[in-house]
Amino acid sequence: MADPARIVTHDLHRPLQRPDMLLDRSISRDAAIEIARRYLVLMEQRDVDCASQLVHRDAIFTFPGGAARRSLQEIVDGSATRYQHIGKTIEACDACVEDECTIVYVRGTLHGRWLNGSSFTGIRFVDRFEIRNGLIGRQDV
Repeated sequence: MADPARIVTHDLHRPLQRPDMLLDRSISRDAAIEIARRYLVLMEQRDVDCASQLVHRDAIFTFPGGAARRSLQEIVDGSATRYQHIGKTIEACDACVEDECTIVYVRGTLHGRWLNGSSFTGIRFVDRFEIRNGLIGRQDV
């Protein structure tokens, strides 16, 4: 019998199958990592207009608990219900080329201020990105 944890992990991380989001094999791993890092910086600055230039129009963003977001503004609005401010300290990035996309993992720690005004720091995170044609097609937080 298959291990259920492996099935869930595989299904969660299976690249999207969209013909309009084919892999641009000319993009390097370093370029894919830079796209993910730049996106995270822009989102922390709440520069949705610039960040949107790095995101495919049909991108999917999945947050803990399965909360799906379809736009960057939805991400900002959702964050505003939990935090006064949130930021990420990036410790490492890894990338691998798959058939349909380049997968980028960004890990580090969160810091910020809860809605009640208390500060937090040191909360670990791992973000998973699917980069296609130089754009983010999916982010799993």
